[in-house]
Amino acid sequence: MTAGVGIPVGASGGAVRLEPMRWWHVEAVAALEASIFDESPWSLEQFYAELAAPGRWLQVVVPDGDARSGSVLGYVDVAVAAPDADLMTIAIAPEVRGGGVGRWLLGQAMGAALAAGARTMFLEVRSDNPALNLYLSQSFEPLDVRRDYYGSGIDAVVMRRRLTLEQAPANVMPAVSS
Repeated sequence: MTAGVGIPVGASGGAVRLEPMRWWHVEAVAALEASIFDESPWSLEQFYAELAAPGRWLQVVVPDGDARSGSVLGYVDVAVAAPDADLMTIAIAPEVRGGGVGRWLLGQAMGAALAAGARTMFLEVRSDNPALNLYLSQSFEPLDVRRDYYGSGIDAVVMRRRLTLEQAPANVMPAVSS
């Protein structure tokens, strides 16, 4: 099952789609995680644990029409315990950044959380992560700063966004594991 239509990416005119993360995606997801978050990536075991945990919405972004090639261009993990949801992790491969995929994936995550009964989404982001600007542009508000949380003077910014039906994107995959 895919989440509606694929979205176009970049000048190549390619498209991506969202599908549920499965065990065969985990190695590619962990490799992408390690390439993006080189200082503190999640381990393979952490991704397997998230996949098995209840109340999770784990999705991968794959090239549209690419059936099980193992190509993962992004991923998201949302933990839902209504009325709250936590954006556990979200990442987009560098080669598809800037084309709206991150904004689209975040919108899908918020929509899935809303469909699962969440009314508020929380997240934590490194203060030096460029995604902080995306979250601010999507009406996440800073709640707290955890000083030197990541070491070397890098803070963690805790953020919140209220979720409303009016803001829910169309064509959301509402599958949250129980």
